[in-house]
Amino acid sequence: PHPEGDPPTDTEIFTAVRTSEKKIIFKTGFGKYVGIDLKQKCCLVAIKDAASQAEQWEPVFQDSKSALVACNDMFLSVNRDKGSYCCDVPVVQESEIFTIRCNKDIHTDPNAHLPTEERAGTKRTEFN
Repeated sequence: PHPEGDPPTDTEIFTAVRTSEKKIIFKTGFGKYVGIDLKQKCCLVAIKDAASQAEQWEPVFQDSKSALVACNDMFLSVNRDKGSYCCDVPVVQESEIFTIRCNKDIHTDPNAHLPTEERAGTKRTEFN
């Protein structure tokens, strides 16, 4: 873990893209998509140039904790003894809980660039 305020290294930067209401994909800083190898014990890989079903994830949030469900309906888990990440655990335990950090300022008003009278939407703007 990094101390609070330290930026991530290049190998730790991922771009999350929403693909549906519940699913997201992660793209590495090297242009590869993070997924699981369904032939190799469902271990985590980042080797594909295009996203498929195996690269889709469903984030699960509960009690300020987060976990990721893979396409095989198993949770992403870390095996500290082997130093590997696999999706082979059906229930969340301590090894399946992750901290997801974001460098985007979530306190920024997305409408700050608009005049005050236009921030309420087009219906309200027409009355002004």
